[in-house]
Amino acid sequence: MSKPWLGYLAVGLLFISGVLELFGGHPNLGIFLMVLSVVSLILRIYANKKLGGKDHTS
Repeated sequence: MSKPWLGYLAVGLLFISGVLELFGGHPNLGIFLMVLSVVSLILRIYANKKLGGKDHTS
């Protein structure tokens, strides 16, 4: 029972937490979390295409 949308939800929550940290007084941590979420999303999409449309990263 695979739920690939949970991975995308986690990436979205990571990005939102980065934005909140950025405006909450911790700009370095906020930028790090936002970059980490974008890299994670890119890797997830790349792996999804590389494996023939199946999401095996969850």
